[in-house]
Amino acid sequence: MVTFANPYSPTERPQPERDHWGRPYVVPPTGGKPVPYTRTTTFVSAVEDMYKLGQWQQRHVARGVAFHDDLIAAIRDTDVEDRTTLNGLVDEAKERSGAGDAARHGTYLHAVTEAADLGEDPAEVPRPMQSYGELDPLAFLPDLAAYLKETEPLKAVAVELFTVNDPLKVAGTTDRVVEYEGKRYIADLKTGSIEHGIVKISAQLAMYARSRPYDFQKHERLEPHGCEVDRGIVIHLPAGKGVCQLYWVDLLQGWEAVMRARDMRTLRQLRFPQLTRPLVHIPSGPPSVLAQQIDAAMSRDEVTALWQQNAHEWTAEHTDLAQRRLAVLEHPSTTDAERTTAP
Repeated sequence: MVTFANPYSPTERPQPERDHWGRPYVVPPTGGKPVPYTRTTTFVSAVEDMYKLGQWQQRHVARGVAFHDDLIAAIRDTDVEDRTTLNGLVDEAKERSGAGDAARHGTYLHAVTEAADLGEDPAEVPRPMQSYGELDPLAFLPDLAAYLKETEPLKAVAVELFTVNDPLKVAGTTDRVVEYEGKRYIADLKTGSIEHGIVKISAQLAMYARSRPYDFQKHERLEPHGCEVDRGIVIHLPAGKGVCQLYWVDLLQGWEAVMRARDMRTLRQLRFPQLTRPLVHIPSGPPSVLAQQIDAAMSRDEVTALWQQNAHEWTAEHTDLAQRRLAVLEHPSTTDAERTTAP
C-alpha cells in the first residue's frame, strides 16, 4: 500500500476546477473531456433529515431580522415575488445573527489540525473573521490539544485526499486516511453535532471508502487507498469544547444509505408528465340500443348472435354487460355482488 504524500499546506492547497454548481470536473475512466461529478456531500444529503437544520436556520433568520431595523425595512419594501432579493436578505439575516460563525470555526479547526498532521505550525493558519470580530486562536488551543492526544494512536497517511467513485459519478475529499493497528481506515473530522446526522455521515464515509484517489491536476487515477469498507472513524472535535472523541462508524449500513440516496436521486428526476395524466370525465348517456338488446337477451344463443351481428361496434363494455347477463341467465340465484365477478 502506498502512502499518499500531500505537499500542500492547508492555506496553499489547490482546488479542483468546478462548474457553476460547484461540481468538480473529472475525466471519465474511458478518457475524453472532463465532466462534472456530483459532490459526495451533495449525493448523500438525499438521506439526511433536514428538519432540525431547517429549524436552526429559521431561528437565526428570526434573530437576524429582529435586531436590525434596516433588514426589516428592506424586507417590507421587497415584493414577495422577488425571490432573488428576498433570498439575499434571508442570507444576510443569518449572517448577522452569527449563523456562519460555527462553519468558520469548523473550517479553522480543520485547517489547524491539518497543519499539525502535516508537521506544520498551526499558529500560521490564518484566522477567519466572525460576526463580532476576528477569531481568537487561543480559544482553540484546548481543542487542538485534545485532538492531538486522542488521535495519537492514528497514523495519518493522507490528508485531504480527493477521491472519485466512477460508477456513481461522485467525487469528494476525505479529511484523512489513517492507519490503526495495521489497517487503513477513512477518518473524517466533525466539529459540530453528529448524533442526528449520523446516517449521512456513515454514507459519506462509505462513499470515500469505495472511491479511488484522483489527481485532479493531472487528471489521473492513483493507486487504491486500501481502506477497510466495513467501518470507518469519525473524529468528533466540537469547536470550543476542548474535548475529542473517536467513534467507529458502520460503513456497511452507510453503503446501504448510499444506495438509498442513489434511488432517491433517480426518483427525483421524474417530472410531472411522467407521473400524471389528465382525468377526463365522459358523462354517461342513455344506454345504446345494443346494450338494451344484450340486457334483454333470454339465452346464451341470443347473446352470441348479438355479438356476431354487431362485431363492428362491440366494445369491452358490451363484453362486460354480456357476461353479467349470462351470469343472470345461467345462475338465476346469483347475488348482485357475485354477478360483478362472474366470468
